[in-house]
Amino acid sequence: MPIQKNDELYAAVREVASALESSGATESAAALRDALTISTLPGEVLGEVRMTLQCIRERETNLAPHVQQRMDEAIAYINQVLGR
Repeated sequence: MPIQKNDELYAAVREVASALESSGATESAAALRDALTISTLPGEVLGEVRMTLQCIRERETNLAPHVQQRMDEAIAYINQVLGR
């Protein structure tokens, strides 16, 4: 289901981080959690989360399909919000 609000985005990011950690990708999970706290400015947080998700997609090639889908949904939502 597409993400439509920021709180849904944050829930999806936390879900992805937990899945990454469970699969042994602890560095990627930590990077994603850190991206959520990089700033108090929403635009900066969204940009950092998007960049981190994109890096994780390139680095972690054995992710479960539902995790990849949540990542894609999060990136699509951020692109929509930031107008990209």
